[in-house]
Formats: sequence, C-alpha cells, structure tokens
Amino acid sequence: MSVEATMAASAVAAVVPYLVEAGKEGAKTLGKEAAAGAVRVLGWLRAKLTSGGQEALAKLERTPDDADRQAALRVALKDLLADDQGLRDELSKLLQAMPKTAIDQSLVQHGDHNRAAQVAGDRNKVNIS
Repeated sequence: MSVEATMAASAVAAVVPYLVEAGKEGAKTLGKEAAAGAVRVLGWLRAKLTSGGQEALAKLERTPDDADRQAALRVALKDLLADDQGLRDELSKLLQAMPKTAIDQSLVQHGDHNRAAQVAGDRNKVNIS
C-alpha cells in the first residue's frame, strides 16, 4: 500500500467515528480529545479537497457507515496526496497529533495446529513459523 493510500485510510478512519456519533453528542462517546482531533482532520479535508473530493466528503457526512462512501473519499484523498508533498506533510502532522485510542481485540479459533497473531500499534513485526 502506498504512503498516500495509508494516509487516506487513516484520515477516513479518523473522521468516520466522529461523523457517525455527531448526531449523538459524539464528544461524549468518543472522548473530547478524539473528537477534537477528528474535527481538525475534518476541517483540513473540507479546506483541502478539490471538487470531487468535496462531493465524496459531503456524501460520507450524510451516510458515514457506508463503506462505498468511505472508499470514495479514500480514493479522492489518495489522488490529492499523490500530487502534493506539502499536503502529505500537513495531514501527517494532523494524524500524528490524534490521540491514541484503546483497541479491543478478540480471537476465536477452532481446530488443531492453529496459529494466530493480533497486533495493535505501528512498526510491529510478527513472525509465525
């Protein structure tokens, strides 16, 4: 996955929970720091996206749970970032400033000789042999 695709996915992942919870007093559900970070990323998206990206964002705001709308915004953002190192740098700083959130993981396996790994965070390496 390219740097642009990864950043686009991170940006969309940052704003979707906020958009989903916006009608339900999102700051209480997400936490004030996470909501504030999402608002900063959302504001950046609104300011920087071009017409196609603006349309994708507007549609996502109406139906934030829609995976196709999320994908459309990721594609528009990836294309925008591919053309401008300055925008990549700006978005990278916003994403790095986002608070780290708790991750809940579970795993159920059935059968014999199973192997599994669950990883959260970044720069992780898993070697299952």
